[in-house]
Amino acid sequence: MVVCIANAVVEKRFDTSPMRRDFSKHKAREEGIRLIESAPLPLISKIELLLTFAQQKPCSIKSFNTMFRLPYDFAGFPAGTLCGGQSRETRNPERWIMLPSEYVRKILDIYERLGLAFIMGDTAYRGVITMTMPQVVLPELYVEQFSIYYGKNPQETLDLFNAFGPGKPLDHRTIGKLIGYPETAIDAHQGYLPKASLEQKRMACSKNPALRIFTCFMMSFPYLEEEIKTAQRWHDTVRDLSPRLYREILDRTTPIRES
Repeated sequence: MVVCIANAVVEKRFDTSPMRRDFSKHKAREEGIRLIESAPLPLISKIELLLTFAQQKPCSIKSFNTMFRLPYDFAGFPAGTLCGGQSRETRNPERWIMLPSEYVRKILDIYERLGLAFIMGDTAYRGVITMTMPQVVLPELYVEQFSIYYGKNPQETLDLFNAFGPGKPLDHRTIGKLIGYPETAIDAHQGYLPKASLEQKRMACSKNPALRIFTCFMMSFPYLEEEIKTAQRWHDTVRDLSPRLYREILDRTTPIRES
């Protein structure tokens, strides 16, 4: 009898039950949230990253405007290379994105540690500029502008990247869906529904001004109330998962005054 109880205790301590797996997932999620909170990113970028990590948005886009002193040493990544997950896809391998910035590398490392797939977008601009300041001599600066597409699902991340493909019109419907916008909001963006005005969106957030930061996308007038529910879900996700980020949102939120 005693032996059976002891065995039962040992089995309970070392089993791989769903409860234990859920605990491991919970711990990984908490570690991921802390990583996002401490990331060297602007608040809005942290919010987008958290929502994607929490699978409240299929994918997101992080755009970079980078400047580097010349001359420099660089490491290159092929445009269209899918990183993370188990698959790799390459488009236009003869085109390269130069990432000499340690800052960008830190962001890529964060994506990888969060288990996200990410794709290096084509360089939108590349060139050399010279900055001048009174009584200060500055070196020439090499400037690049590009985006990184990231998400939990490698195929969806690749689909988002392809929706921005060169030589063809932007696939706004696919882009909107993969970024998590409501269908009716996408219709408004494409002109199929009347757009909600900024004032109408502002007043829809009058009871909770902290909601405004989650409404930075085009909304439709006829379905504004339904579309606000998407913003509310994103708001609630950040509030519940990261009180630290939510406090930053509140600190930057000003009350809405009736006009």
